[in-house]
Amino acid sequence: MAPGEYIRNPSTKGFKITEERYSNYLLAAIYYDLWQTINDSKNVYLCENKNCQLPFVKSGRKKYCNEACKQEAYRIRLVEKEGRKG
Repeated sequence: MAPGEYIRNPSTKGFKITEERYSNYLLAAIYYDLWQTINDSKNVYLCENKNCQLPFVKSGRKKYCNEACKQEAYRIRLVEKEGRKG
């Protein structure tokens, strides 16, 4: 995190300094993004796919982070259901 641009606002006779975010590490950027999401009072849920369980911001009634995870979870349920029958 570093100071970015210095912006004057003549209408309020004030100014603001923007933030400039950078990282040499992708994982640090991902954690920072997750931290900002939590600080913005957004609820973070874990994907209900047993093989995924990645955090995501839920919208509506979503249980999975994406459609691929939803399909994989469906296939897992089918296999488990067949295992109980036999």
